[in-house]
Amino acid sequence: MSLKQFVKNKDVREKFTQEFPKPEFGIKRELLAPPLSPLYFIVGTAFHYLMGFYVRYLNPRAAPEGWVAEVLLSDLNTFEVIKSGGKLDSWKGIKEPNLQSYPEFLALGPKGVTDLHNKVRNIISEAKQNHSIFLQNGIITDNLIRSASLLAPLDDYYRSPRRESVYKHIGLVDEKILEDLKRMIFLVDKKSFLAKKICILSPTFGQGLLFGGGDADLIIDDMLIEIKTDKELELPRDYFHQLIGYYALYKIGGIDSLPKEHDIKRFGIYFSRYGYLHVININDIINDKTFPSFLKWFIEKAKEKYSYIKWPTLQ
Repeated sequence: MSLKQFVKNKDVREKFTQEFPKPEFGIKRELLAPPLSPLYFIVGTAFHYLMGFYVRYLNPRAAPEGWVAEVLLSDLNTFEVIKSGGKLDSWKGIKEPNLQSYPEFLALGPKGVTDLHNKVRNIISEAKQNHSIFLQNGIITDNLIRSASLLAPLDDYYRSPRRESVYKHIGLVDEKILEDLKRMIFLVDKKSFLAKKICILSPTFGQGLLFGGGDADLIIDDMLIEIKTDKELELPRDYFHQLIGYYALYKIGGIDSLPKEHDIKRFGIYFSRYGYLHVININDIINDKTFPSFLKWFIEKAKEKYSYIKWPTLQ
């Protein structure tokens, strides 16, 4: 269960709604990059990769981010070893946790897994080459956009509980997705993503990792930013609660790579199809006097959902 799923639980949602009134959102803007492909999940993930490339170029001192696609490759490397000579029967009885996470690999068979392994390795190798070239010259090429689109299904395949629906998209290039990504990336105002001191790509929240997905999109100085590729320009409660959840994790266990003396003071939501960054001051929505008791409730509720995790005790 990821943080995004956690805050959708009925009791969690009710508590968040009670504690944090959602700010008014009456923004009206022109939709500059209407969706061109119905494969929204791939487009969203691909744009996150592409934005990561761009923000990394704008902020060379930012720590390099790990790609989720590389975790999939690492697991495939492990399976090739476990496979021991390509005999599917040799997988039976293996207690390797990763193997239990990919029961569909058994359906692919030894050759299918080897083919997938080769395909994933080639996609990542080519993406690293295109990424390296981009960091040197800053030119957003069709090859760079193509790599972002090819990495996305690998990321989704690793994260999704319905991997069979994603598998068929691995290695395929959709021209509509490429055009969609190109339109959105050229809407980005680089001034909004230039950091004065701090830039962290895909920041992780210490204990937030225990949610199986406690990573946000971006931190620029004192602002935690989420990137959205939705068609609608609106602030649903789920988005708002997700930001509050990240802030709670930050207060509980800090943010990896963020200096302890550095404070997060703002939320940002970047609506990529509008080229618009919406900013919310945290002091306007969070009460410092009541928030500590909320954090204690948050931890207790997390313990209910994740009984196997040793969560910290707040004083």
